[in-house]
Amino acid sequence: MDRERIDLYRFRRLVDAAHRSDSARSANYLKRALELWQGPPLTGVAGQWLPSRVGTYLEEERLSALEDHAAAVLEVGHLREAIAELTTLVVDHPLRERAASLLMAALHRAGRRADALTVFRNTRHHLVRELGIEPGVILHRTHQQILSDAL
Repeated sequence: MDRERIDLYRFRRLVDAAHRSDSARSANYLKRALELWQGPPLTGVAGQWLPSRVGTYLEEERLSALEDHAAAVLEVGHLREAIAELTTLVVDHPLRERAASLLMAALHRAGRRADALTVFRNTRHHLVRELGIEPGVILHRTHQQILSDAL
């Protein structure tokens, strides 16, 4: 079997390459990996057992790659691109604390401190209302760094 003919293997190879690269190359590898996604995983597969069992796991891999891409883009200083990607990700997945933390950092670096604090407040609201938990360490640390202007 030629693994390069299967999108999932190519996606994972590119993500692995990104994790071994500097931020600029990482952003490029992750962009190429994410371009392989054409919609929800396993669309068109006969039956429901495979998409329901494996689809959630594959979607988590995609979301993690999106966060990694945004982090790499942010690291190289492309604030507008990072903010656009992360805003969409946080709106679509309001319980993803890493995405919210990255968006807060990007907004703060772009001089939008109030917007960054609003992201924290909204994410905290979702976490408390839907899961009954407070934000985790990463989100609180980013919040405190913004409040003390240490980010």
